[in-house]
Amino acid sequence: GNSLHTTLAANSCATCHMAKVEGGRALGGHTFRVAEDDGSGNLTINYNGCSACHDDEDELYTLVEDTQMEIDALILELGTRLNQLGLIDADLEYAVVPQDFSNLQLGILWNYQYIREDKSFGVHNYKYAKALLENSIAALD
Repeated sequence: GNSLHTTLAANSCATCHMAKVEGGRALGGHTFRVAEDDGSGNLTINYNGCSACHDDEDELYTLVEDTQMEIDALILELGTRLNQLGLIDADLEYAVVPQDFSNLQLGILWNYQYIREDKSFGVHNYKYAKALLENSIAALD
C-alpha cells in the first residue's frame, strides 16, 4: 500500500517541497527542501506545505522523527545483513562486484538502495518503504 503523500498532495512534490517560507531562503521554493538540520540535530521543517493535512506542528515533528527512526533502523538491519552475506561493502553503501547475484539478491539490493537513496527515511511513502524493507529482510531468512 501507499501512504497518503502519494495521493493527497495536490501538486505532487511541489506541494510540500516548494511551499513558500517567509523570511528565509534555506527551505521551500526552488531549494526543493522541506527540512534542514543545523548540524546539531535540530531539525527545522517548512510546515507551510504540511499544514493543510497536519494541523498540529508538534505532532508532525514527532511523526517525522518516529517514521525516520523506524525506517533508518530497518535500512541498517537490511544493510548489515547484506554486508554479512558479502553483497555490499562495510560502509553499507555499494554492492560488492564483480560477483554473480541471484534475481532475489538483485531485487533485495534494489529495494535497499531505492529506499536508502530516497533520503526521506520513509516520509515520502512510509507504508511502501517499510514493506519493501521488511519483505527484503524476510526474504533473506
